[in-house]
Amino acid sequence: MNTSTRFPSRRARVVLACTTIALPLAACAEEPPAPPWLAAGCLENSSEGIMDVVFSGTPNVLNNLTMPTSPTTFDGTCAGTVVAGYGTIVRAADYAAAVAVCDGLNPAFNTAYGFGTFGFQAPADAWQCA
Repeated sequence: MNTSTRFPSRRARVVLACTTIALPLAACAEEPPAPPWLAAGCLENSSEGIMDVVFSGTPNVLNNLTMPTSPTTFDGTCAGTVVAGYGTIVRAADYAAAVAVCDGLNPAFNTAYGFGTFGFQAPADAWQCA
């Protein structure tokens, strides 16, 4: 009697067993954490003569952007004394949404600028209130 057509080979059974065990484990594996949206810390400006700023790491909070002074730094070190209340960074999908968030934080804000347009490395949905 020819059993090769009725029963899978030993190799096929091993592959099937490994696949049956490995696939569910891969489906349950946690994905690595995403990098922060805009990391907290000193942000160096790529434009000549524009000072460093310090971002708190939390968007949509009034005065989450500070500026080091005494001395003012331009090299990404933010070594000076930090002055609070320099600016506010919000996360919003577009200009209108950014202005709405900014206005909700402080009614004196009536516009917003893409934070990356100031020479900082920032995602497209980062806006500075003005």
